[in-house]
Amino acid sequence: MPNTNKLRAFKLVSLAGAYWKGDAANQQMQRIYGTAFFTQDNWTPVEAAEEAEKRDHRRLGKELDLFSIQDAYGQV
Repeated sequence: MPNTNKLRAFKLVSLAGAYWKGDAANQQMQRIYGTAFFTQDNWTPVEAAEEAEKRDHRRLGKELDLFSIQDAYGQV
């Protein structure tokens, strides 16, 4: 799609850079992840996904230091 002018409800989800065929000597490409709906009334799944991402246990575990290894017990 050349642009999003024709879309009525578009949400950009994420961006990522990648090298062509995974080789840093090659040209870099831009990946664009998005979702589109007929109307903004249908945005509920996107909002639910954003809320779930805020409550992701992997992110929260690191931020709150819930999954830490004690030096005295964690070494073999």
